[in-house]
Amino acid sequence: MIQFKIKIFSLLLLSIVLLKAHELHSQLLGSGYQTVIKTEYQYSDYFKYTYPDPILFEYPDQLYYQPAPFIASFPEHRFLTRVTQYFGFNTSLGLRYQWSQLDKTNRQSFYNFRLDHELNDQFSVMGTYQFMDLNNNNDTLDYSGHTFEIGGKFNFAGAVHIEPSIGFYTSGYFSPNAKSGGGYTAMLNLRQALGRTTALQIKYNYLKVDFTTELGKSEKFDSNTLTLWLSQYLSSETALHLSGRLYWNTLKTQSFSPGIELIQYVDWKTIFHISYRYYKNRPKTELFLQRIDSDTFSTHAISAILEYSFSANTKIQLKYRFYTSDQNVQMNTYLIGFEQIL
Repeated sequence: MIQFKIKIFSLLLLSIVLLKAHELHSQLLGSGYQTVIKTEYQYSDYFKYTYPDPILFEYPDQLYYQPAPFIASFPEHRFLTRVTQYFGFNTSLGLRYQWSQLDKTNRQSFYNFRLDHELNDQFSVMGTYQFMDLNNNNDTLDYSGHTFEIGGKFNFAGAVHIEPSIGFYTSGYFSPNAKSGGGYTAMLNLRQALGRTTALQIKYNYLKVDFTTELGKSEKFDSNTLTLWLSQYLSSETALHLSGRLYWNTLKTQSFSPGIELIQYVDWKTIFHISYRYYKNRPKTELFLQRIDSDTFSTHAISAILEYSFSANTKIQLKYRFYTSDQNVQMNTYLIGFEQIL
């Protein structure tokens, strides 16, 4: 509890110090040297949470372990602070810190650095570094790892966008028992304008994990994610996005997730989002099947977001999400965010 309060105090103190530096910032830096500060707090609560039926073992003296229901990992509490510094109009450096209380025993921290540089009107490059640290009340389950990623963006007359990137993960990112090896990702995002108000976007992600445990066991895993978006902008200042996501991996797990999002620009300072996403997963591994009722599970998520700008430099965001699944799990998620441009 003390560490929890320290985390909150540190994030608030950082935000206050940066905001109070506005006057000095304006005097020292010129045009294009702006700072964007964003803070978020998210809280999730369960009002329906049921464990699966007990697993009956063949021998009565077998130690019984009750697995938690297999659901998406939504943190109970999440704090985020991100500071983006622009060095002129072509270069920016982003620093992000995120702390999450995943449940009663797990705490997770992310430290992220991102550098973007625009070479010209058509080409830009980026590089990121991230450190993840997960702490559990049981020290044997603590682990941490590093991520490095580089990528670029190619913009051809605004009609075609191509975004490739590759990343590398150290082995500690995947398991507390990892000793050597790691993983890498490859991503390709293509966006094509079909007209003045319509665009199609396709994104493909590939993840390969290959590491060795402290006991010398080799662990390998591959996954693929293909996402498709169709965006339509209407004369009523409305944006409509239809999406579909396919996922499959070497463990023969498959999932499908269609979604729809409606964005309404009420006026220059007010934007309203509402979205719905359906998710269906068919796991094949014994560990996953022990955590669910039946051999598949599906979820529904409805979100509403209100963005309000007090001025051109100050914005607040409020979000509510309702999540339910066929595994007797229901939850609410609330988020408040604040953004200030100095």
